[in-house]
Amino acid sequence: KTTGDLGMSDNIVGIGITKYFMPVNIFINASFGASSFESGDDSGGGRSLPGSGYQLRVGKEWLVSEDWGLGLAVGFASNSADDAIGSAASGKLSTTKYFVVFSITSN
Repeated sequence: KTTGDLGMSDNIVGIGITKYFMPVNIFINASFGASSFESGDDSGGGRSLPGSGYQLRVGKEWLVSEDWGLGLAVGFASNSADDAIGSAASGKLSTTKYFVVFSITSN
């Protein structure tokens, strides 16, 4: 039997802190929380046990008018969790990501 496309996502819910360095408007951010993984295809899906994850970012924001700002940040994130109990493949799930974020802010 052939299955459809397999999809997988990782999620994190937690708390973070951001420190701005003025007047240059550079920031650092750290977030920590509970993570999980979800997977599925046409025949069903599953979810991992709760795990842990974190995200670190550094960036800069530029004020382009009185009401608008543009931002750029680079970051690193890592999540891990145990596979669901009773699943065919038990073990540790993990992701590591590097990313770039562009932002637009309205004041």
